[in-house]
Amino acid sequence: MLLTRSVSALAKTSVLSEQQSETVLACLYSGLPILAEGPPGIGKTEVAKAAARLLDKSLTRIQCTADTLPSDVIGFMRLNPSTGDTTIVKGPFFGEFVLIDEINRAPPGTQSGFLEGMAEGQVTIEGVTFELPHDQLIIATQNPLDDVGTHELPMSQLDRFGTRLVMSYPDESIERAIVAGERKPGDSNELEEVPSLEEFRQVQSAVTLPSKSVDYVMRLVDASRQNSEWVQGLSTRAAVALVTVAKALAVLRGQTVVDYSHIQSALIATAPHRLIRSSDRKFVEEDTLVTWMQGIPFL
Repeated sequence: MLLTRSVSALAKTSVLSEQQSETVLACLYSGLPILAEGPPGIGKTEVAKAAARLLDKSLTRIQCTADTLPSDVIGFMRLNPSTGDTTIVKGPFFGEFVLIDEINRAPPGTQSGFLEGMAEGQVTIEGVTFELPHDQLIIATQNPLDDVGTHELPMSQLDRFGTRLVMSYPDESIERAIVAGERKPGDSNELEEVPSLEEFRQVQSAVTLPSKSVDYVMRLVDASRQNSEWVQGLSTRAAVALVTVAKALAVLRGQTVVDYSHIQSALIATAPHRLIRSSDRKFVEEDTLVTWMQGIPFL
């Protein structure tokens, strides 16, 4: 089916696996920002470029550095000295599909601008609030925290991301093809025509969410809050994101009812960056999360 081919197309035009491609599309179609993490030069930016081509969106890139100011991102008020009039100059954060490159290099003041935009769909310039584009899509990248000049994103900001996509070096066969020039990430010839955001969300809104599926989500959320090995459990925002992504996964898999398999896949996508171990304040690893999840029954 068309949506299944779109997952394969994204995998072919990036260094992502099909499972990662499915997660990326589920989050983007649901309007949830994505945080891609991994060492420099492995194709994080190419994922954003390929996704933008696939969804027929114009990509705007923001390159973060230690001296990136909020005005560089959201814009500023320009004064005309001769007339005294002011004009709003909107920044690149007003793009319809925004790539925030190396977000964890930006200073706290700039992070607050990102946070408002991701949380509220709006930004504030000189005390005046401006709406961001409707259905704006965001992919942010970050380098590992042990890189020079990086710092940890606050939990309030991490909770706004739909998923944290952990990327490593590509498979040898893929990397060899790239090095030999036989495979070009983002090659538009590989991309399939896919439904628009509006078309997808119409189908997504019609997906049935049975009461037993809601019960399962609530058991997972409650159990995460009772786990003393984690600093904190899943928030209400996280629970909503979990259900939204589960519905999107159902659509991508050609199904109309959310069942436990969609919820479990959605949990693996949306929860790890929201759960931190009490012992060392590191993110919960996927295999640990899967083992924990399997101990919670789907009735």
